[in-house]
Amino acid sequence: IVLTNEAHPRLIYTRDIKKENKKQNKYVFGPYPNVKACRDIVEILNKAYPFRKCNKIPKKKCLYAHLGQCLAPCENQIASEEYTEYIKSAVKFLNGSSSEIVERINHLMVNASKSLEFEQAIEYRNTLLAIEEITKRQTMELSDNISRDIFGYYYKDGTLCIQVLHMRVGKIIERSK
Repeated sequence: IVLTNEAHPRLIYTRDIKKENKKQNKYVFGPYPNVKACRDIVEILNKAYPFRKCNKIPKKKCLYAHLGQCLAPCENQIASEEYTEYIKSAVKFLNGSSSEIVERINHLMVNASKSLEFEQAIEYRNTLLAIEEITKRQTMELSDNISRDIFGYYYKDGTLCIQVLHMRVGKIIERSK
């Protein structure tokens, strides 16, 4: 997951991280062994925070701006403080702290239901459930918040079995054989 180093950063996922690209990006998170979880995280963050979606800033509002999913820096003068707060919240979430984004989405859900936009409120509820699924507590967790890959193996009668536990920010997120 990449947060680009632009005036109005974009949040994207990619498999192509080269040394020259790393210099151009503000933050790089990963690698994520589970691609679906990576895509879900980017989708959740883009729902919660209206980051810019266009590769290049267009001369007029794009579809995302008309749908309210973008702050539209192409037409609006956006305070850099507001955008910086969104970036800080997204970085906190990507570093393992989900409380701020859960609070924001919960607030959006309540506002949508108060204004009788029940379909939107259901979408926010589903987003909260997805966040819960991605960040759910584990029975095995380390408090040092270090990302690591743990390899275990067993060899018997000419057969080798290797198990890899992928730990990110102190939590096991996936295992591979």
